[in-house]
Amino acid sequence: MMCKASQTKMPHLVNYANQQTLLNHLEQAVRETRINGEDCVLYAVTCYFDREAAEKLVACINEALKAVQGRLTQVHIFIDIGDWSKYRGDGKELVSCISRRVGLEKNKIEFIPINFKGRLFHVKSYGLVSSKTQKGFLATTSGNLTRRGLGIHENSNIEIVEITHDSASLSQFIRITKELREDYCASRKLIAEQDDFVLALRILQAGEFYHKWEGNLSSAVRFQLTLTEKGKESQKVNKIFKGYQSDSNSILRDPLNLQQVFSKIPKLFPERFWAAYSVDTLLGRWVPRGIANLVDETLEKDFLPYLKKIEEITSVENLKLKEAEIREEVEIFKKKDYIEGDVDKLVSGWRDRAEKFHSKQELIKLCIYKYEKVPEILDSANRRLVRQTFECLRDQLEIPSRRQGIKASLKIIIESRARNLEEKLEELESKARREFLT
Repeated sequence: MMCKASQTKMPHLVNYANQQTLLNHLEQAVRETRINGEDCVLYAVTCYFDREAAEKLVACINEALKAVQGRLTQVHIFIDIGDWSKYRGDGKELVSCISRRVGLEKNKIEFIPINFKGRLFHVKSYGLVSSKTQKGFLATTSGNLTRRGLGIHENSNIEIVEITHDSASLSQFIRITKELREDYCASRKLIAEQDDFVLALRILQAGEFYHKWEGNLSSAVRFQLTLTEKGKESQKVNKIFKGYQSDSNSILRDPLNLQQVFSKIPKLFPERFWAAYSVDTLLGRWVPRGIANLVDETLEKDFLPYLKKIEEITSVENLKLKEAEIREEVEIFKKKDYIEGDVDKLVSGWRDRAEKFHSKQELIKLCIYKYEKVPEILDSANRRLVRQTFECLRDQLEIPSRRQGIKASLKIIIESRARNLEEKLEELESKARREFLT
């Protein structure tokens, strides 16, 4: 059976079915603290936070203090710099809201971003201390200053808390908060840099990166021959290999002329699509995720006519005719000592690749739209790569003549610090769907 909060130093599970929430325990700790009529300071030390939880904590502690004739005079909330930077405001609005809600001057409420370089500030604790007598309580817990942590969310986390009124523990806690403020409080410059990093990461992770593939349908089933020295010389002097492309050591061609597919069926995504809805970066072309999904949906649905045409070209009857034609030609080259290798292996190898090509649907899709999705490589650990990629993107947007289509939208998104990120990207997706699917 779960225990109720008491003066003794004992741990409790909270936010559990039919049990008190973490917030309930903190309110009860205020009532059990003998701080009648005294001015008190509230401390919250957390890794993660959300606005509603911060407002609720201060309001509830304030009301609990009033019940014992106490007064809340200061609020200090220490937060990991990473989570603070994810908050979409500068904090002033949140401070104003709390100030109005509890009747406390704004300069008595502060959010303090904490930075341990390269490490997460993962501490969670809450304290209320009398300014005069140092009486109060300290709650050491696993619960962050979030709705799930405090137990005010319908799917709250199960947390643990231990509350003490011990004066030595309170004194040590106050010393820790002073150390955090003096030695680990993030500077304005660092906060600005972190804000820029979070902005960059948020925007870049809202899309996909694509690499342009330089191959084509013909290269996938081309027939290639390695030349002998005699063959190289004959090609150099007389250009004897008609219909073949050549380099210094070999000749090649596409007996099936697979590129004819595009003369029968236009490409799904013309270059103007990529010009309008993607932008070059260090990591490839960046495309909003909604538009990347549109590409995937369209290819899945509309590449079937291409596949059908390819199946016709690589049919058993057609390949049999092409194989006979190639074999006759290659046997002549071999007799004249123009090429290296075994004729049967060369011809049967090509036939085998051509027969299997229609089953390689992902390769066919890639041949159709030329862009290959790059596996996700950006996360919060790749700070330098995120910054470099974003700076390159931002430099492009500084050139007014280039701000069209997606670039114009990205300029607005960056200037607004991504407050309208989802809205702008949804507008782009809707426009792309109207333009290319109707």
